[in-house]
Amino acid sequence: MTRPVRIALALALVPLVALGLARFAYGLLLPPMRDDLGWTYGAAGGVTTANAVGYLAGAIAAPRAVRILGGRTAVVGGVAATAAMLALNAATGNYLFILFVRFAAGLTSGIAFVAGGVLAAGISRRGAPNALTWYPAGAGAGIAISAVGIPPLVDSPSRWPVGWILLGALCAVCAIVLAVVVPAPEEQAQTAPAGKAERPAGLWQAELAYGLFGLGYIAYVTFVVAYLRDGGASSGAVIGFWFLIGIASLVATQLWPPILRPGSGHNGLALTLTGSTIGVVIMSISRSWPAATLSALFFGASVVAVVSAATGLARDLVPEHSWTATIARLTILFGVGQTLGPILAGLLGDTPAGLRLGLGFSAATLALATAVAWSRPTTVA
Repeated sequence: MTRPVRIALALALVPLVALGLARFAYGLLLPPMRDDLGWTYGAAGGVTTANAVGYLAGAIAAPRAVRILGGRTAVVGGVAATAAMLALNAATGNYLFILFVRFAAGLTSGIAFVAGGVLAAGISRRGAPNALTWYPAGAGAGIAISAVGIPPLVDSPSRWPVGWILLGALCAVCAIVLAVVVPAPEEQAQTAPAGKAERPAGLWQAELAYGLFGLGYIAYVTFVVAYLRDGGASSGAVIGFWFLIGIASLVATQLWPPILRPGSGHNGLALTLTGSTIGVVIMSISRSWPAATLSALFFGASVVAVVSAATGLARDLVPEHSWTATIARLTILFGVGQTLGPILAGLLGDTPAGLRLGLGFSAATLALATAVAWSRPTTVA
């Protein structure tokens, strides 16, 4: 294994932390926390919104953090700080405190994710061409790990703090690995000076679609486990469902590269959004086990590939000096969407129609994102 490939694989730990553990795993902890703490679905969605607001702030701060600290330090420091914030969730059931630490975890993981994306974009042109596909695939590994590790530890409502401690410990291990594998000299070779993001033709459709994706996907991730639980799904079924999403994400890393490769002629963003939309639509129609399996396969195989497609567009449409600003802007729009999504879906879930209405909102938003992405001219990529 070459050194660039080792670094690219290590960078996949950033989304494993920022997405798989710091964000998605909350969906597994939401049911026991809600039962133990007496939350409404709106309050539960507010916790995800706090995390998303922090992530948005982190994306805004990321270009400056990269300029001041360098890419490697922003990545390692961001992941380490995220580990601490996740562990702090176990300290108390006070709602305001949980909102604060979820915000802080979003802030630190947002900085790490943007900085890691810039490093991955650079190394994809310097010895590891699949780096941008491997990078978000780390989120799939995080989903699979949390599916296996968390539910058995929180089999009673009062044990949810144990889950947060486990997540914090896993993130700390990832920070150590990144510190060892991604050496300081690499950031000089991979991170160009940040510049003002340019506005090439076709970028605005990608930005709008990515923002709508943030609005729609997060409602599914936050509430799908509670939705299955409300439908009578067993703990084993929930573990299998969540694990299947993670495994599908990992397997898909072998399928998407030819489609997302520059010059392939494919509209990779639209294709990946289509897969995610199909997965959510299936679940909003039925939560039977066959439907849940299909939903997990479609959503899992596509959701992290959307991130690959968006980051790849930033790499291919603008010069290197604009990568950080462009990736940050895409992440900001994504962050705005996922800030609004959980609270809206949660409020819809508190209506007599229940969480099915919240998932319907998710499906409709993703369908709109897909339509916008298909309007983007593929000749621009």
